[in-house]
Amino acid sequence: MDTRTYFNDTSSNSFTHHIITIAVYVCVLQRRQLMRDGFVVDVCEGGRNLCHLFLYTDLLLCTKLKGGAQGKQAQYRFCWYLPLAGLKLHWGPEMERTTDTHQRIHTMRAKMYVLRHELRQIMKPVPLKSLATRTIERGRKKMEQLELMFLTHSPFLPLELHSPSGKSHTLVMSSLYELEEWREAIHRLTGDSE
Repeated sequence: MDTRTYFNDTSSNSFTHHIITIAVYVCVLQRRQLMRDGFVVDVCEGGRNLCHLFLYTDLLLCTKLKGGAQGKQAQYRFCWYLPLAGLKLHWGPEMERTTDTHQRIHTMRAKMYVLRHELRQIMKPVPLKSLATRTIERGRKKMEQLELMFLTHSPFLPLELHSPSGKSHTLVMSSLYELEEWREAIHRLTGDSE
C-alpha cells in the first residue's frame, strides 16, 4: 500500500493524527541507526524465549518472531525495550545445568538425529508422490520445532541488563564470543567502561 492510498483510506478526523505520528516516526528513524541484531534467549518469569534483539544507537529492542507463511516478510511481536542511557550490564557466571536440562537436551539431539536420518531415507528412493511429500513436510516442520527448542534450552551464559528505571532483563548466550560481542557493542554505545 502506498502513502497516498493509506491517507485516502483514513478518515479526516484521524488524518492529522496519522501525519503527526508519521512525522515523529521519520524524525526518530533519522537519528536512530541499527548497530547490531541477532537471536538470543530471553529468560523471564522462569521461562525461556527465543527473541530477536535489535541494538540501536539509543535503545535495545527485544521482539519475538511471529510464525508466518514461508516466503512472506517476517513479522515481529514487541516484547520490551531498554533505553541505553544509564544501562548497566552484568556478565554473570555460567548458569548451572540441571540433570533434567542435560537429559532434555540429550533427548532433543537424539530425536533430531533420528528424524534427520528418517527424512533422508524417505527422500532417497521415492519419487515425490503426494504421500511422501506430506510425510517429508511434516518431518521438516517437526525438525524446525526441535531445532527451536534446542536453541532455546541450550544457551547458559547470562548477560543481565539493568536500566535506571528499575527494569531488568536477562539474556543467555550460547558462546563466550557471542556474549562478548553483545557486551562490547552495548558498551561502545553507552560509553560505559566496566
